[in-house]
Amino acid sequence: MKYASRWWHAVGLGTLLMAACAPGASPAPTPQAAAPSGGAAGAAANPAAQAAPAPAPAAKPAPEAVRVIYGALSGSQIPLWVAQDAGYFREQGLDVDLVFIESGTAMAQALVAGEAPLAHVGAASIVGPVAEGFEAAFILGAVNVPPLALFTRPDLQTPEGLRGARLAVTRFGSSTDVVGRMLLRRWNLEPERDVTVLQLGSVPEMLGALQTGAVDAAVLSDPTSLRAARLGYRNAADAAEMNVPYLHAGTVAPRTVIGGRPELVRRYLLGYQGGLDRFFADPALAIKTLGAYTRQEDAEILEITYQTHAEKYIARDIRPRAETLVPILASAENPKARSLAPESLVDEGPVRALQAEGLLPASR
Repeated sequence: MKYASRWWHAVGLGTLLMAACAPGASPAPTPQAAAPSGGAAGAAANPAAQAAPAPAPAAKPAPEAVRVIYGALSGSQIPLWVAQDAGYFREQGLDVDLVFIESGTAMAQALVAGEAPLAHVGAASIVGPVAEGFEAAFILGAVNVPPLALFTRPDLQTPEGLRGARLAVTRFGSSTDVVGRMLLRRWNLEPERDVTVLQLGSVPEMLGALQTGAVDAAVLSDPTSLRAARLGYRNAADAAEMNVPYLHAGTVAPRTVIGGRPELVRRYLLGYQGGLDRFFADPALAIKTLGAYTRQEDAEILEITYQTHAEKYIARDIRPRAETLVPILASAENPKARSLAPESLVDEGPVRALQAEGLLPASR
């Protein structure tokens, strides 16, 4: 069909040229001056003007390609995934490439290396690099409580049963690590001295280690924690019930990106808000998206994970808050991080600006 179309084009063009060169061909009519008063009379006097085609619409610019990294296969990521899969980032002119990196600590390393301008990560993974001079701030707060639980072997009683035990976390410095250590200290157990802390990579891998007996306890998130409960492991502590502000998931960007690429930040925030609104309005889509990313097929687990995050964990107001950094900084292993001001790790400006324009819901 492509070649046929070119052939007819060539024939048509040749016919026009032959007609123009044929003997006795009438010259093209000379356009007459337009009538002074326009309207129907003017159109009749100037048929060329009447037949003029409308100008072609301006071409829509191509979406801007941008990489966004994230590091958890859990319910806390659902609005981000929905924003991507339902096209809300693309609506804002962004061609987002979501890249999964196994843990928050590794994500922070990728952000510092400049592999992406934005990362959806827990604050526990960022405070160390910032303390060492990396200039970055959270522009979005997604989950402001720790949606994690410490699970143990069924026969292990806490807290005394944990003395001498092996506790699994994803990576040192990640949210699972920081929250796990906070829980141990609440039980007057000192990490490393009283309990061995092991980093195993991902939340599903930690459950696998529990099942094989390689560890005695693990800090888990939904939907893996729901699987652990179904398998008979004991929920020894629900960190969300600690009732402390805690930036478990949010979007962080280097200060150079916040200051130098404000339009990218603006469009990202609007795209995320589209995914967040859809997360609350369309549970069926959110559950389907969760299942696709986590490769979880159990309908009951997916449903409970969604309900828990919609009711308890996911923030409707995405403004980042300094108070959610306080417990993370206080428990940081790096002494320099403990001396950081919480306000230095957040930038409310981009969200505040969009709220002032009425494009984001006002903060409560």
